[in-house]
Amino acid sequence: MDVGRRCTAAFDDPTFDDATTDSLLVNEVVRFSAEYNIGNQDTSFTWDLKNGQVQKVTLTGANVTMTIANATYVGHFSLKILQDGTGNRTIDWDNCTPETKWSGGGANPTLSTAANSMDILAVRFDGSGNGAGAGPVGTERSPVL
Repeated sequence: MDVGRRCTAAFDDPTFDDATTDSLLVNEVVRFSAEYNIGNQDTSFTWDLKNGQVQKVTLTGANVTMTIANATYVGHFSLKILQDGTGNRTIDWDNCTPETKWSGGGANPTLSTAANSMDILAVRFDGSGNGAGAGPVGTERSPVL
């Protein structure tokens, strides 16, 4: 589907209106066929928002640095963060760019560090280049994804 057009009909049978070239209007639920896999990362990785709203990364090194690319996109994005079989992996939040404001007074998120554990970050970007995040909204104990 060409996201450079406006969808004005039901999602399963879309029609397009070329009058608006910078938006996609969806009247139903948007479903994703798969999450984008950033892969195994041991020192640094880029969470590139143009790769989709639902992504995952596996941490394989201690204190990994994250860069968020295309933070000028507007929308809600989620990142599933997986620990490898060793665990005890962290993200160096203080050196991540651009700065993201986290809920709870701005404290950096605390990730689960057990081997093979999972956390899900939910972040809303408003197009200004900075994000506002909810921090971990799901863990290995939550039926989130």
